[in-house]
Amino acid sequence: MLIHDIFCLTLLIKCISMLPSVKFFPFDVEDMRKNKVRYFREAIPLSIAELARRAGLAPQTITKMEKGLATRKNSELKVAKALQKKYEEVFLSDRER
Repeated sequence: MLIHDIFCLTLLIKCISMLPSVKFFPFDVEDMRKNKVRYFREAIPLSIAELARRAGLAPQTITKMEKGLATRKNSELKVAKALQKKYEEVFLSDRER
């Protein structure tokens, strides 16, 4: 019984130590705090170039948005429209950034 308990505890510790390396989401959770452009774009699925074309923006602008860098609100509105989502669904308010 004691050997079995030690084995189970060792196995549990090994599994827990592996958790940080396991990716639970197909996206970076930290990026999700900034906006959901990448999440919605990949769900459709669209390439960065195709989303940029639909929104009438440069692909570099989409990349900046996905990284959480500053972009114009007008550009963000265009992206939300191209994704067929409400602005609030895709981008957090300035207070939450």
